[in-house]
Amino acid sequence: ITGLISDNSDLQNELDAKKDEFTENTAFNKNFGAVADTVCEGDDSRLTNIKDEIIFNDRTGNEPAHVPGQMYSANGGLNYHGDYPEVTLQVGQEQYIEVVNVSGATILNGQAVKYVGISNNVPAVNLAIANSFIDGKVIGIATMEIPDGSKGLITTFGSVAELDTSAFAAGDYLYLSESTPGGFVTVPPDILSYIGVVLISDITVGKIFTRINNLAVLPTIYGAMVTGSAANSFSANTYYPVVNYASGDDVTMPVDLTNGTIYVPSTGKYKFTANVVLNFNSIGNAKEDIFLGIFDEGDVLVHEIQDFLGKDSEAGSFYPSFLFDAVAGKSYHIALMCSVTLTNITYSLVSFDITSVHIR
Repeated sequence: ITGLISDNSDLQNELDAKKDEFTENTAFNKNFGAVADTVCEGDDSRLTNIKDEIIFNDRTGNEPAHVPGQMYSANGGLNYHGDYPEVTLQVGQEQYIEVVNVSGATILNGQAVKYVGISNNVPAVNLAIANSFIDGKVIGIATMEIPDGSKGLITTFGSVAELDTSAFAAGDYLYLSESTPGGFVTVPPDILSYIGVVLISDITVGKIFTRINNLAVLPTIYGAMVTGSAANSFSANTYYPVVNYASGDDVTMPVDLTNGTIYVPSTGKYKFTANVVLNFNSIGNAKEDIFLGIFDEGDVLVHEIQDFLGKDSEAGSFYPSFLFDAVAGKSYHIALMCSVTLTNITYSLVSFDITSVHIR
């Protein structure tokens, strides 16, 4: 072909008949934003609204290397990589806060920490211990090793893994230790801060779930029984149990009126109160001792109160009250004893109650 295209009418007609692809609103002539070399900043719904959801491939067993800002799906949840390579956040399943260690030593993964102030605009922490109300307030569990003077993450809710939990069994409840800073025990101390529960018992891959409840206070519980009786006569220096009470009352401490027992559901310190009024034949012209004992279900004497009967007396009364340590799952009853034989005994009043003072 020589000369101008317009001089070749057949070719010109063919070209004129072709559509201009760049006037048909294709992806190549749309305005996709002000930033050069990008297309995803535009408002074309074919790009911005193409998906209502994002589905991640499961990377369980093939988790990606740590990259700050990265998210991926693995182990049944959505995972996020932040600034700390040692820590992967399971979104929606746990919560972290950043702290700075001012304890003077490295805080180990899994140790409980308390708040002691602000440093570098973040909470400063030291190891918590349940030997005072201040030192026993836990704000979180270290989820990584935090050198002294450095920042790190603690878990305030959720799981903490790769611990040595071999001293505990799966399912054990954990409380802040009163003797080991940052440590845990399964028997609640007097100052009770609940840490969580053991999920996996293992020396290297142990795992706990933490949901902290500081200085936990349990409600008052009690059991009481009224108008009981013991034997009609006492041999000297022999305890006789009080049974067959007329009535009783309780809050989560069941009473057995027939056997005269009160069941204690929680270990702790309890207050015992009794009222005893009885009549009998004269004891003679010497002062004698009378005793009230509280026994557990194995007839082991837990506590004993001593009083006296005046010479020639034909009646006695006393109203003891004392604190004692009760054990969860045990039942307690009272019994009476005299240093001399008593005969023809009648009971005007025998009652006792047990009320919690500090239960754990």
